[in-house]
Amino acid sequence: THASFDLPEPGQVTLKVFDLNGREVRVLANTWYPAGTHEVSWDARDAASKTLSAGIYFLQMKSGSFTDTKRMYLQK
Repeated sequence: THASFDLPEPGQVTLKVFDLNGREVRVLANTWYPAGTHEVSWDARDAASKTLSAGIYFLQMKSGSFTDTKRMYLQK
């Protein structure tokens, strides 16, 4: 799975994946990005590299005062 995002100005970006119970399962990014369009990948694995089961997950992006969460469907 790929997630893309646009930054109007450079800044610290954190992208995390959560399960339906609100548990953090993976941090995809926690770094400084320049302004522009960027893309990150998720291989459907948790932080311990275990393959996750099919279901609904949430991708949360934080950058400065901006926070957004998107729902994702993982199919097997």
